[in-house]
Amino acid sequence: MTRSGALRWLLVLAGCLLLAGCGQAQPTRSTPKTVSLISGASQAVCSPSPCLPQPTPTAETLPNVSNDDGTTSPRAYEVYRPQNLAASPGNLAPAVLDFYGSGNCGFVAPGRFVGLAPTDRFIVVAMEIPCGRNDNWNKRNIESPTTSVPNDEPYVAAVVHDITQCPATGAGPNQCVDPQRIYAAGLSSGGSMVGDIMCDVQNSTLFRGYLIDSSSLELFNGQPHCPSPNRSYFVMLAVGNSGIDAGIYNNTTSNAHLDVPGFADWAGNRLGCPKTRTDDAIGSPVASTLRYRYFGPCAYAVAGSAAVETLGIQNGAHGFGCQDSDAAEPPNVCPSPQTMPNPPGLTAGGLPQTNGLFVEQEFWNFVASGVSTSTPASLLADTIPPYVAMSAPANGSTVSGNVALKATATDDTAVAEVQFQVDGSNLGGEVPSGSGTSYATTWNSAAASNGLHPLTAIARDTSGNLTTSAPVSVTVHNALSPGLSQTAHTTWAALGDAYSSGGGNPPYLGGKGSASDRCQRSQGAYPVVDAPLLGFKSTRFAFHACSSAKVGAFYRANRQDPDAPQLKWVAPAALVSLTIGWADSLLPAAIRSCAHAPGRCNARWRRVVTSAIASLGKTSARTPTSLYQLFRKIVSAAPHAKVLVVGYPRLFPRAPAATCQTGAPALTFTRATMSWINAMIAKLDHTIQTAASRAHVAYVSASYGAFAGHEACTRKTYVNGSLYPNRQGQLTLAKLVKKAL
Repeated sequence: MTRSGALRWLLVLAGCLLLAGCGQAQPTRSTPKTVSLISGASQAVCSPSPCLPQPTPTAETLPNVSNDDGTTSPRAYEVYRPQNLAASPGNLAPAVLDFYGSGNCGFVAPGRFVGLAPTDRFIVVAMEIPCGRNDNWNKRNIESPTTSVPNDEPYVAAVVHDITQCPATGAGPNQCVDPQRIYAAGLSSGGSMVGDIMCDVQNSTLFRGYLIDSSSLELFNGQPHCPSPNRSYFVMLAVGNSGIDAGIYNNTTSNAHLDVPGFADWAGNRLGCPKTRTDDAIGSPVASTLRYRYFGPCAYAVAGSAAVETLGIQNGAHGFGCQDSDAAEPPNVCPSPQTMPNPPGLTAGGLPQTNGLFVEQEFWNFVASGVSTSTPASLLADTIPPYVAMSAPANGSTVSGNVALKATATDDTAVAEVQFQVDGSNLGGEVPSGSGTSYATTWNSAAASNGLHPLTAIARDTSGNLTTSAPVSVTVHNALSPGLSQTAHTTWAALGDAYSSGGGNPPYLGGKGSASDRCQRSQGAYPVVDAPLLGFKSTRFAFHACSSAKVGAFYRANRQDPDAPQLKWVAPAALVSLTIGWADSLLPAAIRSCAHAPGRCNARWRRVVTSAIASLGKTSARTPTSLYQLFRKIVSAAPHAKVLVVGYPRLFPRAPAATCQTGAPALTFTRATMSWINAMIAKLDHTIQTAASRAHVAYVSASYGAFAGHEACTRKTYVNGSLYPNRQGQLTLAKLVKKAL
């Protein structure tokens, strides 16, 4: 415990004694009711003392964890329990659940928390990211202003339920964790997951304290999405000012987040703390950490007990250890040493002197010295809008006659009604709430014009809060009306980049692989394969995809393409298909660089590629690479066309081998590099799909897994040495597009 923490604890303890004893019933100011006081420190006893660290963790399995889609799957966690810390109903121990960052799967050792556990008498639980999905936490609250799936909240709730079981119950692993003293601590994506739990309607009340490290809460229209009304917890934020954390520290990221003092103000206001913020700096011999705190009475915290603490760590980079100044370690030991200066106060031998801050120790001091009441603070007023999503018909589907419209709506209190809309206008009256979460009505599409129509649902909760669902776009195709199968509108404009042009698969049409024309429009490209199968004659088939194309190629001439800008070919079309975004994402350059220097791939390219993909996802007309703006311009140029956007298949197996070598000259990829590239492709596809949905155009959702089992370095690969679709890959895309139509 720091000296300031110890002093604060003594002041609170003295106050308790003056009030007739800590832990006994005390009168409150507002009511004659009595409440008990709870110390954050462990009450568990080791017998015999001292507690010795357990050399190896114990793995526990949860066989049937619920998922948001109605399925269940096995999950696991690991427990680090100090030796001699017995588990019994009379000896309840606190627990810290540790969430590691993205790019990892399975279990990662919880670092200094394990070393603190014997002295402070608590257990540590290592949470698991399943291998083979995306090596990341599934977070539903903090990455979007609306609730979405998939989601790891049910797994967190299952672990908490499991560890709080005791021998007397005859269930669970019998960890006997004190349900009043469970804390969540997370790093990077794990920190985001901790923020997600804190903001979750169901799970927020399971924890007494949170540590969000190397992360923060993203802002949507100036505010985080935090639907939980809970205002009873302790929260600490720790962010360094170097490396990839610098953007959050200074609030300069492309996606705005709460910075260090901003998070303190937001949390203090949310928890109802007195308005005065206490600012100071900690660390010795160099005060290198700025600290912002709010004290009770607020949330659970009594007067004089800190409820909020945020740390701005000078020369701290990404991660628990990277934010410590540790005399036992040489300087610059973090993943990106070139971005992290040496900590201040170096010894004569070049080692940094400790500045008194170790993030995990500071967090435990913070929650252990906290004194709270047993009575939770009043809930926030219900300003949380409901969640609503269209569930039928499917996005991109073709409909006729009477169409069943269905939506799913939920709310933290209760849904009152759901209003369906077609083209932004109400369809009939509101559908009142029933016993479940499903709402339905019928739409007679015969009264609508043939072509594209957006469908939405608006949910209203009992407090009057409204939410409009993401639109679902359907194509009305009733008999005796123009459509793709009829001669009046049979032009197909096949546009986009190398994935549509068939680049890398000679022979090319009309010499399009020459030095003066590098579009490489292949005879084996998927549009060429599909055109005759779909009844498009050569005179009605406009093939203008180009291997070098970026988003800009739709607006202006490309030096490598003598044809007009690609938007010029849209107007007469009844069908427009395209792949676009690959070159703009900078993934081709990153892939080449990572093949030659795999050890620096993630650190060198993650931020660059992530930023480029984020630009593709922007909706502003001032963003030249905005996919949303491009798709809307295509719709405007061909308002009656079906627009079909194809994503990019995963390039490497879901569970890659140790290395993969491809191409001539050889490109060599490590397992970590392949997993990172796959994750970036998934992020790019998600960005493309979101933009397509917003623009009311169809997206081929099966794109990402199209090459499953046939990725690079598999026996029958669908990609060539340059990691573009080969002939078989183009045939696979042709089947995908034909099925989508």
